[in-house]
Amino acid sequence: MIAIMPAVELLSSLNASYSFPESMKGIEDYFRAADTSAMEATQHALAGSGVGFYILNLIALAIMPAICEEMFFRGVLQKNLVSMMKNKHIAILLTAFVFSAIHMQFSGLLPRFVLGAVLGYLFYTSGSLWTSIVAHATNNALVVSAAYFGGASAAEIPDISIFANIWWITAIVVGLGIAVLVGRKIFGTTKY
Repeated sequence: MIAIMPAVELLSSLNASYSFPESMKGIEDYFRAADTSAMEATQHALAGSGVGFYILNLIALAIMPAICEEMFFRGVLQKNLVSMMKNKHIAILLTAFVFSAIHMQFSGLLPRFVLGAVLGYLFYTSGSLWTSIVAHATNNALVVSAAYFGGASAAEIPDISIFANIWWITAIVVGLGIAVLVGRKIFGTTKY
């Protein structure tokens, strides 16, 4: 999850920089307003201080959502779609799309879809729901920790122009390479 974070940041920026055609301006305004409201709620949830508050946020915003969402999306929806469909990839990607869409945040649709696909493939290849739960909780915990320790805003999305920097390009390529190599080494065969 840490290795793919630079790529997810790039996807977040691409997603946030997308503009609808002029004929769909009203729809875009609706989605942007909903995103702003959701981001404000997230910021409010992360706005406390102290170790107790940090631990509470880890439980409420990282661990519990990971357990509940993975049980439903991968444990129920994906498992049923894989058994019903002939193509496991379509089932995993469809589950990832539903996972992303159900969060009702347009600005996070693309990166959350990719994360959903990663979680789906982790579950499919490992055969264990705990693999995707731990990965999901790790992703969420990184956001909570960044907000707590670094003062980073959970709603901050970097401007797309920063990704033209050679260090970001290197981080993205190396991160994805590490993720693929580790994934292939650990998850070589399917279990269900």
